[in-house]
Amino acid sequence: MKDTKTYCFGRFLIDLPKAAEVNGQAYEFMFGKITSEPFLKGEAAFAQKMKEREAELKTGKHEEKFELISAKVLSSVPNSNVFGISKKLFVTKITNFGFEAYRLAGSSLFSMRETNYDQNKIDSVLQRLETRLLPNLSHRPRDKIPAEPGFCIENGFIADDGKTPQYEKAGISFKFKQWPDVSVSVYARTNGDKLEESLLSRIEKPFPSELADAAKSIKVLRKGTHAVGQHLGEEVLDALPTGQGYFVHDLVWDVPGEPRSIFVPHIHLELKTGSGRSVNQRYMRPSLTDKQAIELFDAIVNSIRLRPTGPAKTSAAEPTLNDDSGTAKRLPLGTKVSSLRSCPESGVYECASGAPGITDRRVFVAQGRPMPIATVMEPKRGVARFLGVREPKEFETTWTLVSYEKDAS
Repeated sequence: MKDTKTYCFGRFLIDLPKAAEVNGQAYEFMFGKITSEPFLKGEAAFAQKMKEREAELKTGKHEEKFELISAKVLSSVPNSNVFGISKKLFVTKITNFGFEAYRLAGSSLFSMRETNYDQNKIDSVLQRLETRLLPNLSHRPRDKIPAEPGFCIENGFIADDGKTPQYEKAGISFKFKQWPDVSVSVYARTNGDKLEESLLSRIEKPFPSELADAAKSIKVLRKGTHAVGQHLGEEVLDALPTGQGYFVHDLVWDVPGEPRSIFVPHIHLELKTGSGRSVNQRYMRPSLTDKQAIELFDAIVNSIRLRPTGPAKTSAAEPTLNDDSGTAKRLPLGTKVSSLRSCPESGVYECASGAPGITDRRVFVAQGRPMPIATVMEPKRGVARFLGVREPKEFETTWTLVSYEKDAS
């Protein structure tokens, strides 16, 4: 592939033809599924939404009849709320505990909802949400590939060095305008203590008797080991009969990974051709030949790699940690920090005065938090422009430290 675009999913990068379109994404981190949705109404609307959700939980309007046991607005993490919930299971007499967590960052609202914790675990779960997950969750522009260690999710990024074992899963799928029957999907998932059976071991098992005749018609284009860097994968490239005079492709690459390894997880990629456009059209003639499908498969698989990272550079002026007496020194006023970098010093930061239309030119940012993206309200195009309708647009900018935390009030 000569003309490609790079995508970040979880801790990995993958290259696709530039004409590829993201067809779906799914991410799980630490406790479970984390989702994002556009939220352009601002902080006040988010606060009101959280008040309404708290009221629903208090009055028993939870979808699965859980009740509110705690509600917390995180003082250390702007626009973040955590609700603890519980429900007594009358058959077993056991209380089922869970949580709902929300974080507004940029124009994205992130949420996580999980249950099935016992009383001995829920306090630890809530604490990790408040101290590890939500403080490190930030908005990520769609095409931004971070340089810092962490985990990419849809529209977001979780800063995390990966040194603490935890569950992670990142999945992303693609379609193509020029090849409407072709799809590519890939996921990377942390293993437990026991690995799944390898791909080649699974396919060597005999087919059930009712499928044995059909299996004889499968054309094996290639199978065997296929290592990519440290990922010792296996592949099975099949052409499957459709009964309509042509074959479709089912090309699979699978890496068992290592137990509990965040950086060498289970990775699974599939490339399929000949997928129909509706439930009434199961197959269509593939738009790629065997050779073309295999070349595309190889190029995509071989592009998968860990996202390169380095120490998080927090500002153009590196901090001096101590003076001659060993006392910690603050960064000097005037220190400049770019959007999405980790904040090097708690304080009030100001956006460049030359950037017109910014909604929040002065912001307070706590040390360690990601520096915000600037938001500008711009007129919409077309008829909406003449009606005075505006919409938020985001861009990265440079912030300047103008006062310290003690002066922020």
